[in-house]
Amino acid sequence: MQDPAPPKLSNPPDTVARILLVKSDQRGARARAVVLANHGVYELELESIAEIRQLLGSESFQLIVNDTRAHPDSPFHFLEKIPQHPSAPRIMLLCAKLELGRVVEAIRLGVNDIFHPPVDFKAMQESATELISSRLNGHASGLTTMGWSKMLGYFVEEEKPIERDARP
Repeated sequence: MQDPAPPKLSNPPDTVARILLVKSDQRGARARAVVLANHGVYELELESIAEIRQLLGSESFQLIVNDTRAHPDSPFHFLEKIPQHPSAPRIMLLCAKLELGRVVEAIRLGVNDIFHPPVDFKAMQESATELISSRLNGHASGLTTMGWSKMLGYFVEEEKPIERDARP
């Protein structure tokens, strides 16, 4: 049987930023791919690690924000699968605990910033804008008014269960 086609993400000509928001726990992961454009915000929901991997194989992002607070024992499971190369996305991590060993591992995996409870979402927004501003050709100022509250709301909305993936 043939693998299903990778999910498609809107790519308007006035795209400002492409950001992948990932929530993972010990059962799996789900994500929201967000395209910020001058004339709107486009989103694509992904319900499994398989869908997320397919999207990462076919689309590029400037930033990945991975929320692992529900997966405190192994917060790097998803990040270990992201290839590191010069055009790789910037990475932010939300984790349940901040311990020296985890910080070292996060740096090794290419994480650019780490947040832990209580999460300062304003500082997170500022960090995200700074992390990707060099990749946005002068459009970084527009990020503060274009969907950040909606995107960050993804990490504070009521939790829905993450479906267990069929594939590891």
